[in-house]
Amino acid sequence: MRDRTELVTGLLFRGIIDGGRTGDRGETLRGRRLPALWLPQWAEYATAVNAIHEHRYPGALAQLGVPLEAGTNPAAWRRWLTEA
Repeated sequence: MRDRTELVTGLLFRGIIDGGRTGDRGETLRGRRLPALWLPQWAEYATAVNAIHEHRYPGALAQLGVPLEAGTNPAAWRRWLTEA
């Protein structure tokens, strides 16, 4: 759960999603803008779907401000979101 919480925090910090975390441990995401349902999922899943979506809609990640390498590689995704 910690890994996913860190990723969601990074998405919030970078402005990719708009919302906040609630709950005793911040385990619930209350979103106001979520451009893609898969973004707050585990890194392996999110980047796999990002890669498919980017193949179908080139430049979609860039429109969100996500570098292509970070958006399509689980390790790079983690680094980009947690080392912000």
